[in-house]
Amino acid sequence: MKLLTHSNRSLLGVFSGFLVLVITIVVFFLSRWGVIHPIAKKEINKPLAENQAEAPLDHSIEGVESGFLASPARIDSIEAKKQAWAALLDAHPYFTRPSRTPKEWRAIPRQDRPDLAMEQEYLMTMDPALGNVPYERLRRANKEMDLKMLEKSAIAGVDWEERGPDNVGGRTRALAFDPNDLTKKKVWAGGVSGGLWYTNDITADPVVWTHVDGFWDNIAISCIAFNPANTQEIYVGTGEGWFNADAALGGGIWKSSNGGTTWALLGSTEPGGYVSTSNFHYVNKIAIKSNGTIFAATRAYYINLGGILRSTDGGTTWTRVVTPYASDNTVYDRGADLEIAANGDIYASIGVGSKGKVYKSLSADDGASGTWTDLSANVGMGNAKRVELACAPPMRIPFMRLHKEEAGTTTSNGLKSQ
Repeated sequence: MKLLTHSNRSLLGVFSGFLVLVITIVVFFLSRWGVIHPIAKKEINKPLAENQAEAPLDHSIEGVESGFLASPARIDSIEAKKQAWAALLDAHPYFTRPSRTPKEWRAIPRQDRPDLAMEQEYLMTMDPALGNVPYERLRRANKEMDLKMLEKSAIAGVDWEERGPDNVGGRTRALAFDPNDLTKKKVWAGGVSGGLWYTNDITADPVVWTHVDGFWDNIAISCIAFNPANTQEIYVGTGEGWFNADAALGGGIWKSSNGGTTWALLGSTEPGGYVSTSNFHYVNKIAIKSNGTIFAATRAYYINLGGILRSTDGGTTWTRVVTPYASDNTVYDRGADLEIAANGDIYASIGVGSKGKVYKSLSADDGASGTWTDLSANVGMGNAKRVELACAPPMRIPFMRLHKEEAGTTTSNGLKSQ
């Protein structure tokens, strides 16, 4: 028998160590893949008696609180709900976008992607059983939270001093002088990320702004309109429908019937889920005729919804009156602006990131469906993608601002229509 030399013993030790390492790696991956689960893994993890059946754990809140193991039927029910939720997410538009390469993502402006934060918040507040966000329950929860906060008491011996910023309403999308104020000094302001505010004296120095309601912090105010037939009625539209990177989804149209003391959501305008057939995801403009007929320029989730809507019953019901997509698939039903001339004629514009159009309905027709005339060819629209309207006093002749976007450039042109 030949004796092993020192060098041979070293080689044998290295080989043995390498063999043990290979076996360990193989066992690890077989375990991960479930290959050894029925035989080896069962023997390794054997905390129960030989003839004792293994029971599945209940990881639901009820199971944790009761301390009892759940039945197989209950586990199957929970797993079925999980699978249904997973299937809903897999089919959701947030997860079915066309894929992009890292280079393509980097080419997109504003790489912080605030839209993804909005999507995450939407999914976090979605009810799996409904497949959308239960906005009515969220509003109740907000109110309940406000009441609970009122019940809180200050910490004894601790004084807090506000250091600012204070009275911040976010970027302002809407301003309106209150026609009920005889001094003509009261002004309402809508902040995209700060809700609704008012000041009783716009001429004061400094101007003092009052926040209407803490709940309005969660709403992007886009427009404010008073009813000329009853100035105690105020309508506030929500949602930024301009595709800006930090745009906030709206919550419909809110109405006050007592000059702004209390407010209520018009149920007919609640958008519901983000992917829904509502016409009121984004309310870009509200205009009201002297007889109380209300018009709203809105953008919806789908390109053939939204447009110019009309209500003759104080916002209880609405009718779509300008919907060009049905006859021309290159013009999306995205309402941009509304103006009412001194003689009562109504002007409306379509076009938000798509082909722009301008329409007119005579005062006598009151903006009813089928009474709108396309003025686009008369005023030379060109390739305008967004149209802002204004009526110049004292004759209040419509003046159109065309916002044109193409080939990475943005230009604006002013046009006048007699």
